[in-house]
Amino acid sequence: MKAVIVSDHFSSPEEPGILRTWQVARYLAGKGDEVVVIAPARHYLYGRARGSPPTAIWALPDRLRVVRMRVAPLRRGSALSRLRYYAEQVVLSAAQTWRAGPCDVVVAGLTPSMLGIGAYLAARVRRVPFVVDERDLALDAAEQAGLLPAPALRAARRVERFLYAHAAAVVAVTPHMRTLLLERGLPAEKVILAPNGYEGLTEESGIPDREAVRAQLGWGDRIVVLYAGGLGQMYDLDVVLDAVSRLDHDRFLVVIMGEGDRKAHYVERCERERLPVQFPAPVAKAKVASACRAADVCVIPLLGIPRSQVVLPNKLFDYLGAGRPVVVTGPSDGADLVREAGAGLTVPAGDPAAFAKALAVLTADPGSASRMGAAGREFVLAKWTRAASVRTFRSALLAASAGAGADEHERLRAAYHYYDSNEKEQLKRDMSNPGVRLIAECRWETLRQVLRRLDLGEGTRILDVGCGSGGDLQRIAVDFSHLRPSLHGIDLLPDRIERARQVLPPEAALRVGSAEALPYPDRQFDVVLASTVFSSILDDGLAREMAREMARVTGDDGVILCYDVRYPNPWNPHTRAVRSRELQCWFPGASVRLISLTLLPPLARRLGAFTPAAHRPLHGVPLLRSHYLAEIRPARPTASQLAGGRDSESLMADSVLADGN
Repeated sequence: MKAVIVSDHFSSPEEPGILRTWQVARYLAGKGDEVVVIAPARHYLYGRARGSPPTAIWALPDRLRVVRMRVAPLRRGSALSRLRYYAEQVVLSAAQTWRAGPCDVVVAGLTPSMLGIGAYLAARVRRVPFVVDERDLALDAAEQAGLLPAPALRAARRVERFLYAHAAAVVAVTPHMRTLLLERGLPAEKVILAPNGYEGLTEESGIPDREAVRAQLGWGDRIVVLYAGGLGQMYDLDVVLDAVSRLDHDRFLVVIMGEGDRKAHYVERCERERLPVQFPAPVAKAKVASACRAADVCVIPLLGIPRSQVVLPNKLFDYLGAGRPVVVTGPSDGADLVREAGAGLTVPAGDPAAFAKALAVLTADPGSASRMGAAGREFVLAKWTRAASVRTFRSALLAASAGAGADEHERLRAAYHYYDSNEKEQLKRDMSNPGVRLIAECRWETLRQVLRRLDLGEGTRILDVGCGSGGDLQRIAVDFSHLRPSLHGIDLLPDRIERARQVLPPEAALRVGSAEALPYPDRQFDVVLASTVFSSILDDGLAREMAREMARVTGDDGVILCYDVRYPNPWNPHTRAVRSRELQCWFPGASVRLISLTLLPPLARRLGAFTPAAHRPLHGVPLLRSHYLAEIRPARPTASQLAGGRDSESLMADSVLADGN
């Protein structure tokens, strides 16, 4: 399997930051998968440009590659800077994901960055599954904190829902987050729980001496309360500072290791109030584990907002794995885990008195605190290791990539069931909309003109491949009744064939079947129709077989009329664009003539009362025509060509391509 992972951060153990992406990528590479990680060149918290990737990243040069995107620095607080930053992320993530080459699956987070949009677009063009790595439900936090204006929030929610709907899987990092996603309508089989876990100090890796680390950090014999993590909008360090202000400043020392939007505020407050707080420089993630072990109490002061309930941060596992007692605010998944492990105390969010009391209780009874720390370490090593999490993550990627190769017939049935049952899809085809009605009329008028130009004779044999409910055959039966045509139709879906039987003459021959094995003799038909058939087939091999069958049943002087899509639609994962080069590949040596038509449907549907006046001039602009009608005359190699051994590529050189704008 080749996986492309697009992330807003990528840190190795030699760097500050979150290790989730590094741990997943390293595990995949260790299992023999090829991994390309795409991440911004600037650190997601510290804002500074990164240098060369650490040596450890290149320990698996044949399996793991890191691509750094050169995104302009984000000026926090500047709306224009944020807009430019996010726009660059969309463009660069799409470009770099495409440049990573063919792959089996693309993985990306959604927020707070826009990397997920670009990654999805590249996956859509590559026609590979897209997997969401949902780490923090950042839009929920933005909504609860009022960080986004209502129009921007609504737009972001629409994008979020779209990406969830079109993802092959959504990986959630906490049980509560998975529950919320299920409540929002995602199917249970689609949402995979792969939580953060502990990967740090072990007996094998060597556990540094606690007292030596304290001496190195200059902590002495003071009671150290440690917070190690981001200083953003999710965590309320003010409650910790309020709590320590109530305690003995000579006995207690608060150490805040991290960066983020709120750091300047905390530094200014501590200087102003002369609080016993240290703000050490950022250190490598590997050294954070040693600091956690050297501390006396570790804290996670979550804000009292609904989003806090879904937070199960990496730092909690670092604390528990280091064998330190923890004070965490609740309600939250983190508080539930600490209670289950018996690894510390939980207090209400935003309550400095309760927080101070918890710190005092833990430091007054070192024996009890030590037992809590030991219980926490035993708990995470038994149930919450990173190894178990990344195994689950890889299983989700393997399932998604395997699903991409599932039976194309089943995918088509599911797609058309969605079209038939979804209200929005039905509105796109509602003939009461004048734009939709004109699209259908213009399409039929073009097809009718081509059929008339063919000078068809009486009893003309016409096959509609993918005939659906029989609309085209019904019009042919009416407008060409004087020719008494022999009408045939085939479709994969039995219910559509039944609907076609209700509108077509009884003598029409309709069958349920697949187009890659047409149940007709060679060269039986004068005209073979196919309307938006190839654009619905995502499997190139199946499309090639269908084209071969259509050419086989077309008579020597017959023609294939293919109405299909010119432009890709990134919002519809069930379709693809079909260009002239695909047609020439699928119909080698054929003569192909293209006539562009159909005003872009999203535009046509929105013209409303202006449709009669605006449709014709807009349709006159070639770039605004989204479809074409291809007139294909299959190649019939002569005896001399066959004797000379000319292959399909040389026959293709004889093809003729014209644009009938």
